[in-house]
Amino acid sequence: MSFAFSDHRLQCSIRHALYGSLAVVAMSFLGASLPAFAQSHPATTPKAERTTEAGGAENAGNADNPIKALQNLFERMRSAPPAEPKPVTSAVPPTAPPVAPPTATTPAPAAPIPTPSPTPLAVEPVAVPAVPVVAPSVPAAPVASTTERTPLLVLLMPTKSALLGRAADIARQGFMAAHGVEPNKPPVKLIETDGTPEDALRGYREALAQGATVVVGPLTRGEVTALAKSGLVKVPTLVLNQPEGGNAAGNQLVVFGLAVENEAREAARVAHGNAARAAVVVTLNTALQKRAAQSFTDEWRARGGSVVETIELSGPAAYARLRGQLAKIEADIVFLSADADKARLIRPYLGTRPIISTSQVFAGHARAKRPAEGEEAPAPRAAFHDLNGIRFVDMPWLHQPDHAASIIYPRAEKALSGELDRLYALGIDALRVGVLLSRRADNATDEATLDGVTGKLTLKRQARGQVVERAPIQASFRDGAVVATP
Repeated sequence: MSFAFSDHRLQCSIRHALYGSLAVVAMSFLGASLPAFAQSHPATTPKAERTTEAGGAENAGNADNPIKALQNLFERMRSAPPAEPKPVTSAVPPTAPPVAPPTATTPAPAAPIPTPSPTPLAVEPVAVPAVPVVAPSVPAAPVASTTERTPLLVLLMPTKSALLGRAADIARQGFMAAHGVEPNKPPVKLIETDGTPEDALRGYREALAQGATVVVGPLTRGEVTALAKSGLVKVPTLVLNQPEGGNAAGNQLVVFGLAVENEAREAARVAHGNAARAAVVVTLNTALQKRAAQSFTDEWRARGGSVVETIELSGPAAYARLRGQLAKIEADIVFLSADADKARLIRPYLGTRPIISTSQVFAGHARAKRPAEGEEAPAPRAAFHDLNGIRFVDMPWLHQPDHAASIIYPRAEKALSGELDRLYALGIDALRVGVLLSRRADNATDEATLDGVTGKLTLKRQARGQVVERAPIQASFRDGAVVATP
């Protein structure tokens, strides 16, 4: 019995404590509202009149049940009409009290919530196409081409031509002789043609198909002209003759060779430098010699000189009249455009005036080899007494055996005429210029020089392509011999 009583008292104590706690919580939220509500909504029925039997039971129940009392109070607040606001009058406009800025509070870090480890999913790989990245364009100094290709020099020669095969093969021999001496040389491939323009173009296409980085050739004027107009030139190409009508292929075509027109222009520069101003031109009536005569005339006049007269010789009868014609002309110098055999016949009629010419007047020594140290030079093939007094331009290879470049390269195995020996020397310098082009940047604009066996060579750009200018040496016939002029 005492146990039940004690348990009942404990339960009552817990219930009252719980009700009190709830009441405190509720009043903390409603503490500000209840007094205002009580003032604006007073009870209309006296408390004594509202005490009925049922009401007595209700009030008695509310005394023991604070939650119920609160529910009744909320019900009265919802059902009561809103109180009319009282007007506020003031002479001074109300001023809102300053509001303190909210104080930032840093919440306490939440306890980490454990997450289950993700289960790896089997994902099928998807190929993503690569997106090219384009770098901004930045001007750069001239550099070599970025395309890495194995250097390959292709020599394009008309060695299959019945007419030109011998000359082309001599040029090939000089080219390969220089290749055997040149350090760090690229590989060389020979493509043979028959000397026609059509076969030259066929050979050039083959050179490109085989990966040529530099092409050397063709050799003849007709072949070179066809190539210059073909539109095929895609790599540096060193042609060994002058194209008719000039270079139409752009900077990839480099013109080099032993054209007699270039020698005639050099002869005009030499003569003008010796203070001559009035010239008479004597030329054979052939296409080659007339081109040389015209080139001399153009260069001479460009330097301020005057050509008093041009005399064309068509045969021996014209030679005999030449002495009388020249006697009536006042001139400082005579330019002779003729080959060696005709020059021998013409020379006695030219008088005592200074005479200048091209390498055409020298047929060569026809020596089998350069004399060894201490050995006497072989006698020339023929005496040059008939040509005494003629000065001409030519190459170191024929007249300066101790020239720095001439010493390095081997001579042809067999004796050669002057014309063929020049082609052999052309082959040597063609290989050297070809190697230079293979190491030179495509966009390079600076000049490059070589001390060649054909003369001092200068690679330069012009308005229409590139050219290798050759500065030959001077030589003269004196006392039946040929003497190189310093």
